[in-house]
Amino acid sequence: MPVGTSVSHALRYDLKNISLETKVFILPHRKSTMQAFEEIKALLIDTLHLGERGKHLTQNTHLLGNLPELDSMAVLHLITALEEHFGIAVEDDDISASTFETVASLTAFVDSKLAQ
Repeated sequence: MPVGTSVSHALRYDLKNISLETKVFILPHRKSTMQAFEEIKALLIDTLHLGERGKHLTQNTHLLGNLPELDSMAVLHLITALEEHFGIAVEDDDISASTFETVASLTAFVDSKLAQ
């Protein structure tokens, strides 16, 4: 079993057949907010080609309107990178300017998608 996974057991008792069935489900490991922040920061640096400037990103760093690299095409590339990296699906209705307001708001968005 991979490190960082949780195990959930579902038991079913069938009175008709008097049998006990056990199913094991491997639940995905939830990343901590700090882990997600660091991974999102790395994706921002890579996707937007920020280089050394990206090292100064904090959770309070404003994205839209602050980073000239984050234009509409870059937003699409970033969404694709987030989907691929975190294994999430981002629907059109999920996307709003507030999601990309700060690194913290983007991290909260990813956390909420991972929790679904």
